Amino acid sequence: MQAYYPNGSPYRNMRHAFATIYRDGARAAIAAGTSSVAGGLRSLYRGVGPTTIRGIVLSGTQICSYDQIKQSLKKRGVMQEGVPLHFVASTFAGFFCSVTSNPVDVIKVRLMNDKNHQFKGAFDCVRQIMVNEGPFGFFKGFGMCWARLGTHTILTFLIYERVRYLFGIEAM
Repeated sequence: MQAYYPNGSPYRNMRHAFATIYRDGARAAIAAGTSSVAGGLRSLYRGVGPTTIRGIVLSGTQICSYDQIKQSLKKRGVMQEGVPLHFVASTFAGFFCSVTSNPVDVIKVRLMNDKNHQFKGAFDCVRQIMVNEGPFGFFKGFGMCWARLGTHTILTFLIYERVRYLFGIEAM
């Protein structure tokens, strides 16, 4: 329901969205000679694999890069433990997790919005993006991705570090 629709959303509410997506999948499955129930459920779960992979890539990059940058800056004596260090480390972490997750995000969104079954799966989606748009096709919307994830990462780690400090847990 968050997708851009130039003529207005095709769904009245969330229940209507679920029913419409399920019904479209069931119709396609019947036309293909398979189970309508399986087709409807498959439509509702379209994009789950790439969404899971995106979560893994994003979290792994975000946490690891934050910790690595923070430790490197402290070890080299560039910055000391405190809010400025946390801000700088989380800013870079937000950038790195945006760089690594944006390609997966592009694939995920295209698969989830693929009502016409243009793609045979994630790998076919990757192939078509590479052939039709080149490697930069995976970074469409990067500015907004970084604005959202960068802000989220900064706030997350600043809050995390303050809560850690308030509970008396020493920084590593």
